[in-house]
Amino acid sequence: MNLPKSEILSQIDDIKRMLLPEMLPYKLHALGIPMPVGESNALYRLHVANYKGLELLRVLEGRIPKCLRNGSPESVVINDVSYQTEISILKDHLNTIGRQLKELQLSLNPNEGKDFKWNLFYNIIETAILTGYFAGAHDMKTPTERHANSGFIQKVLIPQAGGKKTATRTIPVQNLITAMADFVMMGDIDGKVTKSALVDSIFNTIKDFSKKGNNLDLPALIVFPERFPSSKFINKYLKGYDFSKSKGMSKVSTERLKELIQTKFTTSTIKKYIC
Repeated sequence: MNLPKSEILSQIDDIKRMLLPEMLPYKLHALGIPMPVGESNALYRLHVANYKGLELLRVLEGRIPKCLRNGSPESVVINDVSYQTEISILKDHLNTIGRQLKELQLSLNPNEGKDFKWNLFYNIIETAILTGYFAGAHDMKTPTERHANSGFIQKVLIPQAGGKKTATRTIPVQNLITAMADFVMMGDIDGKVTKSALVDSIFNTIKDFSKKGNNLDLPALIVFPERFPSSKFINKYLKGYDFSKSKGMSKVSTERLKELIQTKFTTSTIKKYIC
């Protein structure tokens, strides 16, 4: 799914407020965020640490200020009542576990403490924290993800054409449209590409495709009343492109753009996108 630039920026802001973004490498990759390296990477620090659990506690403690600087609140007010947020409670727990560890060290008999397996002890802390991290992430995600995605789909991705259609079935066509637009806008074209000409060329290309063979019955096209996306639908997914360049050049015609698009987006290529 191709997300709007505004949504990508919002998700990048969300990443900045995470304590352990390294745990979601696929998310970083999808947003174009490079994986932290060296001491900046919590996983690396755990890998080289002698006491992994203690190092993980240090990582969490050190990253709380970053989360707060990037907008994570320490409290929220609901109906005039102030409540601690999770990150504020985490700060309290880290302070508590720090005191508990000091008490434990002081309580050990010096003669017996030398044989205490601190490495195993801190490894248990690491495992406990990571277990809680992913269990909590799962349970926070499960009841909210469907509603969050549904809200995003209803407000952003679903085209309005004779009523709301399911976004899942139109996503392949959305991807095809943006791929065609990227091909044109990033190519070396002698002339000015206008939005109206690009919309018309994409519209006519997909329309011609839909009339070939049994393409009208493809699931990705059935959702459209005419069995191909309207110009209005296509226009919606070209909002992020800059059509202001090359003002002094002559405009490229719709037919020329259509011919150009069809050199790359053959019938078989289009099927790969929407089937």
